[in-house]
Amino acid sequence: MGCDIHLFTERWNKHTQKWISFDMFEISEYYEKPTFRPISIDDYRWYAKFAILNHECGRGKADGPKAEIRGFPDDASEYVKGEYEGWGIDAHSPNWINLEEFRLLASKYRLLSGADSPLRLMSEALEAHIKRKLKWEFHIAEQKPDEIRLVYWFDN
Repeated sequence: MGCDIHLFTERWNKHTQKWISFDMFEISEYYEKPTFRPISIDDYRWYAKFAILNHECGRGKADGPKAEIRGFPDDASEYVKGEYEGWGIDAHSPNWINLEEFRLLASKYRLLSGADSPLRLMSEALEAHIKRKLKWEFHIAEQKPDEIRLVYWFDN
């Protein structure tokens, strides 16, 4: 039992002054015609994480800090906006959090609960994703944490 998270990464494009998809994609043969689908950094169903990332609607109990509730971003990338709209009324509790805020939230949970933090696997996967996408250390060092964000919503 749990709640599916639809999690996307976006990066601020300094040249276009817009958010763009920062996800990695793989070929999905689930449909008749192979299509590309994003590789999610987190697809575990866990109500405690839902309560942390969107505490207004979380059914599970999670003690400690919570993500600020912002709703779906008006300036989302076209790709993420299309994915969200495609879910229609089944999508609920949309929100976003930038990388700096997520790292702080994850570190607070690590201090409170140790290695079994509900955000531990998600945090590790996100850091690995950023390293794969940015490739070189100088790109990683140049990247500002508020220029990468997670946009997400849930469905049951």
